[in-house]
Amino acid sequence: MSYKNFSRREFLKTGALSTAALGSGILGGGARKSKKRSVAGDAKNVIFLVSDGMSAGTLALADQIKISETGEKTHWMKLYESDKEHHRGLMDMASLDSVVTDSAAAASSWGCGQRINNGGLNWGPNDEPIKPINLIFRDAGKGTGLVTTTRLTHATPSGFSVNVPQRGMEE
Repeated sequence: MSYKNFSRREFLKTGALSTAALGSGILGGGARKSKKRSVAGDAKNVIFLVSDGMSAGTLALADQIKISETGEKTHWMKLYESDKEHHRGLMDMASLDSVVTDSAAAASSWGCGQRINNGGLNWGPNDEPIKPINLIFRDAGKGTGLVTTTRLTHATPSGFSVNVPQRGMEE
């Protein structure tokens, strides 16, 4: 199917089927049963939302525009400023080997919690794979999945689920 001929209906259908397949374990291994019991205070669910290329500056600018036009803050900033219902965190995603960070290194720093050389996906500087968050949660018995508007093998979604030394190794 050509990208130019990809209708909204086909996109939604493909997304729903992909999500169902990932969630049911048809793709990506699915959830495994954990022998560890949850204790009070453990997170029941974690949703990690990444909007590629959207920095805190983008959110702040959008908020300023909405405030000047409507007098209200954006929903995102209300969530960000909330201390009661939602938890948030900030993370430095700088590359290990460059002042300019590529999307593979940035996504991997979120995905595995370590700085990565540009071009790698959850691949350490000593040529070792590093387990990303999607596999950590899967191995803990949690249901996991990735939803994306690009191919799963693209640098940003891959930063949460694979280990390869070079982002161009999509096959």
